Amino acid sequence: WADRIIFGEDNPDTGDQDTKRQEKNVDDSALMKVIRERRSIRVFREEPVDESVIQRAVEAMTWSPSACNRQPWRVFTLRTREELEFFGQIKERWLGKVPSAFLMIISKHAYDEVDIHYTPYFDAGIALQNMGLALWDMGYGSAIINLGRKEISDSNRKKIFKKYQIKEEDWLLGALLPFGVPKRIPKPPGRKTCINDLIDWSA
Repeated sequence: WADRIIFGEDNPDTGDQDTKRQEKNVDDSALMKVIRERRSIRVFREEPVDESVIQRAVEAMTWSPSACNRQPWRVFTLRTREELEFFGQIKERWLGKVPSAFLMIISKHAYDEVDIHYTPYFDAGIALQNMGLALWDMGYGSAIINLGRKEISDSNRKKIFKKYQIKEEDWLLGALLPFGVPKRIPKPPGRKTCINDLIDWSA
């Protein structure tokens, strides 16, 4: 797939585009500011989330890269107290108090028998990160909540499939992304600050 794109067999780009890198101070970029300031938020104000915010977050998901551009994700938007308390009961209590959440599922049919064991979760993680950054940029916080097999019981997993009429033979559970206006923003956690310690320059 990548070879076809790189060597032009399936390249839809027939126009002349200026691909020169724009010179700018990376430290001052709006993107780096959002990346540095984003926090995982678990306590929110009791404020509804506007539909335009939801649409913008989902748009950010659609621009996420995925293996072979499979775009395997779908999301349910959870906005009723009953739905949110449902996840508060089967996962973590605080989820029952959030204003809104996305439930992400991943198509099993997008992957072969080898890829299915790991690639769906790479694709979902990238998409969720895009959504979280877009939400933060709009003034909303979020936190990625893993719904993997080690995180919830099989019986609770089946409850989710049944509640949302998801066919288990077609879909994997990805994650929950609760979001809303932060009630408080935690201090930044510790980071490895010496970048050169993280880079192997030998290659």
